Formats: sequence, C-alpha cells, structure tokens
Amino acid sequence: MNGKGSKPRPKQVSQNEFDAQWDLIFGGKGMKYDEHKRKVNITEEVSKHWSENGRKEAVVMKSELGYSVDLYEQSRFIRTVECFDKSLSYAEDVAENFCLGVLL
Repeated sequence: MNGKGSKPRPKQVSQNEFDAQWDLIFGGKGMKYDEHKRKVNITEEVSKHWSENGRKEAVVMKSELGYSVDLYEQSRFIRTVECFDKSLSYAEDVAENFCLGVLL
C-alpha cells in the first residue's frame, strides 16, 4: 500500500529545466535581489479606430517604451505594430491605415 509521500511523482521535464525554471521564479544562488523577477511594462490605451464595416479594429497604446498599435480583425488579435521611436501621429496613421485597408 502506498502511503502519502512514499515516492516522488514522476517529472515530465528534465531536472536541469526544472532547476532553471525554479531559479527564474524564486531566484537562484548568486542572483541579486529582484534579478529573477520579470519587468512589467504598463500600457494605457490612447485611442481606438474601426473600419466602416466594423470588422477591423486598431488600438493605439502608450507605454514606457513608446507607442504601439494592436490590430484586430473580427475581434481576433492579428499583430502588434511597434512604433516605439515614432510620434503619436505616426501611430494614429498606422491605426487608420489598417482600418482603411491600406495596411495589411
């Protein structure tokens, strides 16, 4: 009869991969404080654009890195266009061009 803790559960990943992920989550030996934590990039929505038939949508976002445009077609995410080194008007033009069908 197997009791609680009689043997470890089988692992589905190698021990090296397990250790690497453990270090990413909890910090490994020799890691500095907060070195293992991921950077969080906070974004805020600036504007939304829609096509005339309502099938395409473009959302202009602003983050610490700059502007980006999220493109959607029939409510499904297509891709993000990064405009980090561009102006707000450039990002707005990208959004408008996608909704007009100029940018695919």
